Amino acid sequence: MSTQITLEDILAISQDGTFAARRTTIVDVRGKAEYDAGHIRGAHNLPVQDLPAALALPPAEFTAKYHFTLPAPSPDTALAVYCMRGTRTTAAAAHLGAYDDGLLLYLPGWSEISKSPSAASQIEQA
Repeated sequence: MSTQITLEDILAISQDGTFAARRTTIVDVRGKAEYDAGHIRGAHNLPVQDLPAALALPPAEFTAKYHFTLPAPSPDTALAVYCMRGTRTTAAAAHLGAYDDGLLLYLPGWSEISKSPSAASQIEQA
């Protein structure tokens, strides 16, 4: 079962790479142009429409195409997923069920991050 996280949670993950003692990978499921225009520091882009095919790739091909390693679901790893306002995050969750309680959903998404003064130092552009 996935867990909804807050702005404070996603910012903390961006800073130290963990959530509840789990090594956490941030995945931005918006399109590439949206990601390139601005994303949270440390996030990796994996557009939601690519997810079914991406998850079927062998690990080396996935890494070559998306430029990061998707961690295998385990008690020690988590994925923090966000989009613009939550719709694509919810769609992505349907494909990432294997992460169970290691699936962290930040539903307010980029619309909240991009407007928050506390997030300003955690924003990057490609």
